[in-house]
Amino acid sequence: MTRQKAKSMLPIIEAFANDKSVQHDGGEGDWCDTTDLDLSASSFYYRIKPEPKLREWKQNEIPFNAIYCAKENRVVYYPLSQNNHSVSFCGCEEPFIFTYELKELFEQFEHSTNSGKTWLPCGVPE
Repeated sequence: MTRQKAKSMLPIIEAFANDKSVQHDGGEGDWCDTTDLDLSASSFYYRIKPEPKLREWKQNEIPFNAIYCAKENRVVYYPLSQNNHSVSFCGCEEPFIFTYELKELFEQFEHSTNSGKTWLPCGVPE
C-alpha cells in the first residue's frame, strides 16, 4: 500500500473503527452498506455513509403523541396546540404555556414517542 493510498483510506478506516456506517460501490451509482473492508481495494470504492439531512417540520408533520425536550436544559414539554408556524407547550416543571416557532423546535429541541427512551431530532429527512 502506498502512502497516498493509506492517506485516502484513513478517513474510511477511522469511520469504520468508530462504528460509523461505511458503504462500498455496488456499481452503477448504487452504494451498499458494508461490514467488511478490503484494504487492497481503492478508496474510490468506499465512502462514509452520508448522514441524512433534515428539514424542519411542516404544520401537518408535528407528532402530538410525543414529548419534547429542550437540548440545552433537558426540560420536558407536552404539546397543547399548534398554528401555522408554532406549537404551544405546557412545561413539565412549570405550569406555564410556552410557544415555539417550528424553526426553534428544529434547532433547539428533540422529541420522543416512547416516553423518553429514544430522543429524535424535530425534523424529517429531506
